[in-house]
Amino acid sequence: MDEMILKLIEAIKKKYKAKSTQDKIFKELLKAPGSREYVTAYETAKAAGYELEDALVESWNQLMDGNEVYASTMRQVLEGIVPSMDENVWAACEQIQNNMNKAAGLGIKAQTAELNPSELRNIAESMDGKKVELIDGKLATYACKVVDMTQSSNMDLAMDLGFEIQVTRKYDGVGLHRRTKHAEKCVWCTEKAGTHRFKNSEEVQKAGVFARHDGCGCTIDYENVRTGTRTANVQNYRGGRR
Repeated sequence: MDEMILKLIEAIKKKYKAKSTQDKIFKELLKAPGSREYVTAYETAKAAGYELEDALVESWNQLMDGNEVYASTMRQVLEGIVPSMDENVWAACEQIQNNMNKAAGLGIKAQTAELNPSELRNIAESMDGKKVELIDGKLATYACKVVDMTQSSNMDLAMDLGFEIQVTRKYDGVGLHRRTKHAEKCVWCTEKAGTHRFKNSEEVQKAGVFARHDGCGCTIDYENVRTGTRTANVQNYRGGRR
């Protein structure tokens, strides 16, 4: 990897750490004390995405003289800096999920999940030949997808253990473009909003619960609904037979 790219990565990570450390609201979100609502994780994800975007733009303009983005360079940079953001988002998700598991009587640790590397490649390619400032909202969207995947993994396990899942998706009415004022209502997002109950992951996937367009700020949350098969399945899982 080119020495300048390595220098850029380290500069971004340093700025991101400083910004997230100084942001009191972000620090409180990260703790998510006692929260059993994933909306807190989405707020954390959006904040983390914005902080990382700011660190990226500032460092890029300082070290790359404001030059336009090459997809190959951006991909390497994103692969180097995004894990720092992921760690914060996962920490919030883990805290919330462990609280949910405890409330549901599940002595199981929160499941984690990772996005397909193609997500970062897609962001890099979408930035090719553009000014770095146009990354606005893309990392916040990515961070929300990390929450989506983590939540989906835990939902799948809960359904395997005999729970039904009640999912609520809400349209935030804003989206993830911070500098967009009085944006038109997103019809696609409003149509996706609502509360539904599912018995298995196939139903969740078919309903497109976690579908998300660029700049989508919708939040998704779920509740465990007890069914008669829960007790036996939990015992089997704990016994290592599942």
